[in-house]
Amino acid sequence: MPDDGADTGQHKSTTVAFARLDETARDELAKVLPGSIKSELEKGAVLCRDDRTQQIFPTPLRTGEAKHSVDVGLREPNCGCPSGSTPLAYYHTHPSPPGEVAGSDGLMHVAEGFSDEDLDVSDQFGVVGYVGQRDGTMLAYVPKVEVVSGEGYRAVVQPTDAEGRALKIARGEIKRFNWKLPTGR
Repeated sequence: MPDDGADTGQHKSTTVAFARLDETARDELAKVLPGSIKSELEKGAVLCRDDRTQQIFPTPLRTGEAKHSVDVGLREPNCGCPSGSTPLAYYHTHPSPPGEVAGSDGLMHVAEGFSDEDLDVSDQFGVVGYVGQRDGTMLAYVPKVEVVSGEGYRAVVQPTDAEGRALKIARGEIKRFNWKLPTGR
């Protein structure tokens, strides 16, 4: 993709705020990807922003109980972020190589990059998604959703047609970063 920084080593993010978020996700994924690969279990957390200081920080790291999934806490109040903070993103690992693997419900396909379920989570909760893959590649998914929030609530606005029927949310953009995460291998 022209002008994406891939050949120059420049950061791909379009704003300072996104650059900080990307860098925080990279730093957190760099810490957990080697252990995730070794255990063959997905790991992840939510990235929150302190509403007062604007500092970005992760919720406590979670490890999936079964291969190929991890609940990072997005279904909890405020997407798992403490009061006085805003959920911005979630990150998780994909420690297995792409292909067919045995899962808890029989054979399943491990996608390279984001699975449809990963994209749906970002769309449903209105947060950026990050994934660190077995080969050290890092990707980001930026959903195209409108989020409304206030004291004690947060909701993604569901698009509707002229008759008020719910429409499918259009997919956002997937970015591939030009840095490599450590894999421990």
